[in-house]
Amino acid sequence: MPLIPHNKEAIRRKIITWDLEWCPHDDAERAGKAGLLPGELRLAGVFDGSGYRFYTTVAEFLDCELIRENNGAWFYAHYSGMSDMQYVFQYLLENEHNLTVDACMIGSSAALVTIKRGRYRFHFVDSFHLLRIPLNDIASWFGLSKSNQELEDPKDMFYRPIGELASYNEQDCRILYKALTFFEDMVIDLGGQLQKTIASTALQLFRMAYLDAEIATSGPVNELARGAYVASRVEVFKKIVPEAEYYDINSCFPYAMTFSQPGPYECTVYGIPDKGHILADVTVDVPDCYIPPLPYRKGKGERIFHPVGTWRTWLTRPDIELLYEGGGRIETTHEVLLFGETNAFADYARDIYDRRKNSDDEGERAVLKFLLNSLYGKLAESSIKSRIILNPEPSFFELPMSENGKPGRRLLAPGIWELIEDVYIPHAHVPIAANITAISRGLLTRYLWKAPEVYYCDTDSIVTTPGTVLPTGKNLGELKHEGTMYDAVFHRPKLYAYWTDCGKCRGAGCKHCEQGRKPVVKAKGFGKLADTDARMNIESFDRVINGNDVSVNQFLRLKSLIRSGQYTPREIQFEKGLRTSAIEKRVFSEDGQSRPWNVDELRKVK
Repeated sequence: MPLIPHNKEAIRRKIITWDLEWCPHDDAERAGKAGLLPGELRLAGVFDGSGYRFYTTVAEFLDCELIRENNGAWFYAHYSGMSDMQYVFQYLLENEHNLTVDACMIGSSAALVTIKRGRYRFHFVDSFHLLRIPLNDIASWFGLSKSNQELEDPKDMFYRPIGELASYNEQDCRILYKALTFFEDMVIDLGGQLQKTIASTALQLFRMAYLDAEIATSGPVNELARGAYVASRVEVFKKIVPEAEYYDINSCFPYAMTFSQPGPYECTVYGIPDKGHILADVTVDVPDCYIPPLPYRKGKGERIFHPVGTWRTWLTRPDIELLYEGGGRIETTHEVLLFGETNAFADYARDIYDRRKNSDDEGERAVLKFLLNSLYGKLAESSIKSRIILNPEPSFFELPMSENGKPGRRLLAPGIWELIEDVYIPHAHVPIAANITAISRGLLTRYLWKAPEVYYCDTDSIVTTPGTVLPTGKNLGELKHEGTMYDAVFHRPKLYAYWTDCGKCRGAGCKHCEQGRKPVVKAKGFGKLADTDARMNIESFDRVINGNDVSVNQFLRLKSLIRSGQYTPREIQFEKGLRTSAIEKRVFSEDGQSRPWNVDELRKVK
């Protein structure tokens, strides 16, 4: 099957927004005083563009909304896969009903849920997978805000009388509806069509407005190309940094898309040709250097390192060019796949970026940014899908049982099944995704080579020596100076903290900073802290990097609810820290300096 243009007229979706409100899970005392239980559902609100309505139970919500008039509607709620849908599933799991439920899982989130009632279908979609920012940030596009932000304690809203709570809920439903219809109008004006996720929307826009000829795809070639598909480069070079300059690359992946990309597979050749798009199975030799050019996968988890030494790997042409620039060489060429070319992705990237650069509208710029950054990954979409099925239809039981996590069905609880599928992805063209990410990593690495010293890098950012002035610009692929870092600690990739200039400083008593500077903490994988109900701060960061735990709150995900046998939605509090002694991306000496691994060393380390 090829990646094909979509020339049909855009379909407008029937959009309905919904939102549930419940008592906070972590405040039993205040809930008790209000005659409520922690986590108790108070109302379900709905807005369909013409009017708002609310219900006080999930049963009433489903009974009144899953009707013929809403057949085929897309019900959107923000972060619903993390929380709201758990209340819907609680009702479905604890009560008899005639509904068939099919929940497509994205990670641990029930992000796309289809409910069948007779011959009618209703699609519940987590809008965070379309608009990947908090609802309060979305509200700012339209000069609005969530009404509880004005309260001294925003949680007070959830104990207010139903009428006040409904007004708050209606505002949220209207904000989301306004954003979704704004998004849909933009996408249709661009020539595309709204889909359920930002990645699928970007792909559909590309097929409808930019792709003018089929691009043949191949399953076997895609599997080989996954060996060359490495999304990014994230490394700590120095951990303790008193002062540094922070640079960011303007739209690194969209920049990579402006180049010609591999088209259809043509043939296998011997040796590496001078021109054309290729995938090459080669043995490479990377000499001793401070910043090696190529990625190397280690172990079952396929962690990415950038070592020196000799190993066998699959490379794109941009990888090979970077290898040569870094002083490396190819020792042996085992197999080379040759491809045609396509420039359709360049047209998409340049057009969307120019529109974003020339727009003064905050919402429009955000939507265009989402579309820019979401297309290429869809071409490397995994074929393994997980779904949770309730009340399956008879044909479901003709599918094989799953063994050792392989595709098939398995029973999670009475009437509740998980279906693991290996599905065909007709639009998958992994050589293109591998080529785009190779160009992006190459651009980052060349900037690293230009810097006098490097302390940290992450996909499209560089942290270098204080006072360093690198060329900057506003075009795709050019650098942008984001500011100066002070007292930075780069503990691990994606786990670091620093202080930076306030930017909003009002002098003594400024609420934004301490003495002209404010802290910034990046801690991937750590959610909201139990004591502050906020993200990681400097104090908790220090605790974690010194080997201590922090208390974290997390809404229990759907699979965990099912496994527990107690389907009541709830937040859990648990202690989280750095449990694993993960291998460092580089070898550090006692004086804080680092060097790359030799690949032979890596092979020996467990």
